[in-house]
Amino acid sequence: MTKIIFFELNEVTEEVFRESFSKFKYKKRLDKFIFNPTISKDKGHLSPWTTWATIHRGVTNEKHGIMDINQEIGEKESKYPTIMQSLINLGFKVGVFCSMHSASVPKENYSNYSFFIPEAFATDHHCNPKSVNNLQKLNLLMSKESARVVNKKLPKINLIIKASLSYLRHSHKLNGAISSIKQLLSEIISSWKKVRRRTLQPIILFDVYMDLLKKNKPDFSTFFTNHVASNMHRFWEAKFPDDYPNLINSNKWRKRYKNEIDNSMKATSYFLNELVDFVDKNKEFQLWILSSMGQAAVKDYKPGKSFWHIKNIQEFFSCICGKLLVVEELTQMIPHYSVKSDRETINLISDKLNSLESNAKFHIRSKTEVTISIYFETYDIEELWFKQKYNNNYLELKGIEKIEIDESTGSSAYHVPEGILYRYGNNIKKIDKKLLDENGFLETHKIKKLVEDILVVKN
Repeated sequence: MTKIIFFELNEVTEEVFRESFSKFKYKKRLDKFIFNPTISKDKGHLSPWTTWATIHRGVTNEKHGIMDINQEIGEKESKYPTIMQSLINLGFKVGVFCSMHSASVPKENYSNYSFFIPEAFATDHHCNPKSVNNLQKLNLLMSKESARVVNKKLPKINLIIKASLSYLRHSHKLNGAISSIKQLLSEIISSWKKVRRRTLQPIILFDVYMDLLKKNKPDFSTFFTNHVASNMHRFWEAKFPDDYPNLINSNKWRKRYKNEIDNSMKATSYFLNELVDFVDKNKEFQLWILSSMGQAAVKDYKPGKSFWHIKNIQEFFSCICGKLLVVEELTQMIPHYSVKSDRETINLISDKLNSLESNAKFHIRSKTEVTISIYFETYDIEELWFKQKYNNNYLELKGIEKIEIDESTGSSAYHVPEGILYRYGNNIKKIDKKLLDENGFLETHKIKKLVEDILVVKN
C-alpha cells in the first residue's frame, strides 16, 4: 500500500532548492529524487492562498474562486473538495499540519483526521489532538505579533510554560527546543538576527509533525511551511545581487542579510533528512516536496523603513464609517486586513471605503455577504490621511500605529507561476504526459488527480 507525505515548501524555486543540496548535508543525493517542474494556470494575481487552493482542490481559481485567507467558501466546498477531504470520504487516514485554508474546516470535523493542526491564520487554537492546543496558541500569537516585523518581546511566561509542556508531549528530537536556545543566544550577540525567528517556528512545529507522523502513519499527510518564502521575498537581492541591473540596497545591507535564504534552507535540509530517514524505514511511504508556484526578482522594488499597521480593526472601521461597528477580525497577512460581520455592516464598510481617498495604497480585495478584505500598503508615509472624495473632509484616524522596519526590506522577489515537485521513495513512476503542458510542466491543478491515481487506484 502506497502512502504519501505532502511536504508543502511554499514558493521555493528549483534554483534555491538545488543550491541548498550543494551547500548542506542531505542524506540522499539530488539524483535520488525525481523532479518535475510545475506551473500554475491560475488567472490574475498569484497568491499562495489561491495557488494552494488550486493544488488541493484540483481546479484553477476560475472555478474554485478562492482568492483570500479566511474567505467564505460556501457551496464550493462540496463542489470542489480538497485532496484531504476527498481521501477522508474514501476511508483513507489523513493528517493535516498547517496547510493553507485548513482553518476553514469546521472544528467538529477535526476528529475525522488522524491529526489536524490548522494554519497560522486560524481564528482559534483548537487542534486534534488537544494536547497541541497550547503550542498552537503560542504559534498563532507569534505569527500575529511578528506578521511583518519580528517582535522581540516574549509572550507571557504562563503561555510559554503551557506551550513548552505541549511541545514536550510531542517533541521528536528536541531540535526545536535546542534551536530556540541557540536563537535567543544569537540575538544577545547580534540583535538583528531576530529576523530568524520566522525560521524558528517551523523548526518547533516540525518536531510535533514528526511525532504525529510516526505515531499515526496516515495514508496521506501534509506539512506546510512558509519560512523560506518569507526570506526570499525580503532578501532576494542580498542572495542574488546579479539579478538586479541597478542594485537597490547598500553593500552593508547585502553583506548582513546574504545568508538569510541559506539559513532557512539549512533548516529545510534538517526536515528533509528526517523525512528521508522515515521513508527509508517505512517502505510504503513516498515523500513529495512541492511548491504551488515560485518567486523571481523584482528589479525595481522599493525597500521600506516604516509602515502603518491597523492594530485595532474595529476602531479603524468604526472611524471610517462614523459609527460604532461590531466586527470580528479575521487573521490575514499584512498588508491585508479582513473582518466578518452581518451583511448590513459589510455593505456599509464597502460603501464608505469606496467614497474615500488616501495617500495610502488601499482597495477592497474581496467581499462576500459576511466578510470583507482590504489591501492597505503604507510604506514610508510620514502622515497617513483619509478624506472624503467630494468635500475634502479629513478623517481623524483611530486604531492605527506606525511601525519601523529594522531590516529595511520590501518585496525584492515576488510570485511567478513556475514551481517544483520532487518525489522520493519506492515505486515512483514517471508522470503521464497527459498531465503535462506543451513545455513539459506539470499543471498544478492536476496534482490532486496524480495523488488520487496513486492512492485510490493503486491501493
